[in-house]
Amino acid sequence: AFQYCSSLEGISLPAGIETIESGTFSGCSSLKEVVLPAGVKSIVYGTFRYCVSLKTIALPEGIELIGSNVFDGCSSLEEIVLPASVKTLERQPLSNCDNLKRICYEGTEAEWSALKAQENYAYVDYDGSIVLVESPFSNAQVYFYSETKPDEAGNYWHYVDNTPTIW
Repeated sequence: AFQYCSSLEGISLPAGIETIESGTFSGCSSLKEVVLPAGVKSIVYGTFRYCVSLKTIALPEGIELIGSNVFDGCSSLEEIVLPASVKTLERQPLSNCDNLKRICYEGTEAEWSALKAQENYAYVDYDGSIVLVESPFSNAQVYFYSETKPDEAGNYWHYVDNTPTIW
C-alpha cells in the first residue's frame, strides 16, 4: 500500500486492522513515526523493511506474530517495545538493525527466553556442517517491564508519559 513512499514521515493506522501485510511500508525511507492500533494480531514478512529513518516503535498489546524480516534493514532503529502477547517470531525479524540498543519487553524473563529461543535456527552449510544462526536480539539490551521500581538489581523499565523509561 505504501511501499517506497519516500516522503511518508509518519502514520497512525486506524482501528480494525488485524494483519499488516507483507511489505506494506517497505522502503519508506523517511518514515519516523508509526502508531499501530490495538487489535493488530500479526505483522508479516518485510512490513517495515528498509525504513531507515525509523528509530523507535511500540508494538500494541495483543500482537501475536512478528514475521520474517519485518524490520530488516531498519538501520536507525534503536528501541522496540514488545508486548508479552507475542507468541511467534519468524526468522530474523530484526536483521540488519545494527543500532538496536534496547528491547523493552512487557513479559517475564522466562517468557523472553522462550521467545528468543524461537529466533535461533540452524541450517546445513554447503560443506554439510550445521551452522547455528543466533538471534539478532543478542546485541540489544533487554529490559523487563515493572510498574514499580524493583528492589533487586536488573534491567527494568516502565512508562512515563507513554514513553518507555529505564528504572
